[in-house]
Amino acid sequence: MKSSILTGILILTCALNISAQVLNYEIDPEFNSGNLLNRGGVGSTLIHTDGSVLVNGSFQNWNSPAGNFCLLNADGSLNVSLSSENSSFKLSFYLQGYLGFGGWGGIGYFNLPGDPDFNFYFEFFKSIYSGPLPSHVRDAYIDENNYILAAGRFFTDSTLMDTNMASQGLRQLCMIDSTGAPVPGFPMIRCAQPVNSEIYSIKKLSSGKFIISGFFQEVEGHQTNSIARLHADYSVDTSFVSPLQSNVYSIVQHIDSQDRIWIFLEYGTLPADPDSQVLHARFLSDGSVDETFQSPVIKLEIGGELYDSSFSRIFEDSDDTFIMVGQFSHYNDTVRRGVLKIYDNGYIVPEVFENFGADEAVWDNWIAPFGTHISSITPLPDGKLLLGGQFSSFGGEPYSCLVRLQPSGYVGTKNVISKSELKFYPNPTSDRFRLEISNENLSSVHLKLYDLTGRLSDSNDNYRVGSAFQINHLSPGIYVVRAESEGQIFSGKLIVY
Repeated sequence: MKSSILTGILILTCALNISAQVLNYEIDPEFNSGNLLNRGGVGSTLIHTDGSVLVNGSFQNWNSPAGNFCLLNADGSLNVSLSSENSSFKLSFYLQGYLGFGGWGGIGYFNLPGDPDFNFYFEFFKSIYSGPLPSHVRDAYIDENNYILAAGRFFTDSTLMDTNMASQGLRQLCMIDSTGAPVPGFPMIRCAQPVNSEIYSIKKLSSGKFIISGFFQEVEGHQTNSIARLHADYSVDTSFVSPLQSNVYSIVQHIDSQDRIWIFLEYGTLPADPDSQVLHARFLSDGSVDETFQSPVIKLEIGGELYDSSFSRIFEDSDDTFIMVGQFSHYNDTVRRGVLKIYDNGYIVPEVFENFGADEAVWDNWIAPFGTHISSITPLPDGKLLLGGQFSSFGGEPYSCLVRLQPSGYVGTKNVISKSELKFYPNPTSDRFRLEISNENLSSVHLKLYDLTGRLSDSNDNYRVGSAFQINHLSPGIYVVRAESEGQIFSGKLIVY
């Protein structure tokens, strides 16, 4: 019987009686590429073990000293320039060279002068496969066998060319070997509804499963809007169903250390508020919405007007915060110039990157039409960060398209209540509990209860401290109670039986 369970036991928070510390950054003056990269913008970078940097961008058409691909020394000086009319949105190390992919192009292998050459040509970009819709490689993943999962949209059956069945030859995920040829036996994935469906990103979870996102309503017959999960053998995981209310363009930008899915949406709607459109959200690995994350409003100022914008890359820092970069000027109501740091719940860290970001994109006789942006953030082994994008100055200093940041100490953040100041009773409980806080100035708090998957179970935006909070509708289990007020955070575990 329920009455046989002990009551009146106090379980206190496991927080510390200190101010949490957040890592701050400053410009590292030991790295400066000068005016090698100008007018264009850096798309992505790779860091070698000797500290040299492979840079990809769009510089060649603007008469920059460097080509669209170039190798810089560890101090930012030019090592090798690779002239190319092509540029890739993403780069990856591959065998003795590199893969370039993303955006509107295909996937290609290239190397530096003197490195071994490979005969690589993506099979489905050959002229025989010029299908009913343009082909794209949006993202790629390299497995332990050096096979490449290429995600996007491809025409894979030339026998259907110019027939009313041509759309049946479209596939959105294939696996190729080091020559670009399809790997025999791989079940190429088909996304359908609408006919121009695409996969924009593929990311791997710690479980070995994969998350794909893009523009589709079903994957191999499984209905799921814009995001899906594949088993480790690449079959569709039908237990995962998208929380999105309709089909929109979506890109998973990051899978964090807790397997949470950070996703950009083109005005998607979520079950909790189907009448409101959001551009950014965070999902749990089971496909449910992470209610602990506050979806931000991100804007870009152009000509005095604010327009919806987004972040492009996310970096999970060592202090349990996240650095976001992109083309934006405002995060909620806070001004930020292409780079910012947020807490786990999505709130901005006010002290970091304040008045410190991409200032302008102005070169001789040329001004970037849409201002600055930061497209890439690459961590270095020594804890420094390399930021690349389109800017001619950063933090008031003349850095062109590349800048390296180094840690500069810590800033204090929200206070955390100590163990002796927060109490729940009764605990365990089956129907209600009360919260006590020794701070007499706090009469009400924002109170939320989460289950151990991170899903919001109940909340009260104006809970009066000491009053009864009914939980008899909750299933038995362990819940995390979180309360916030006046810049302070309280948390602890409640047992419901």
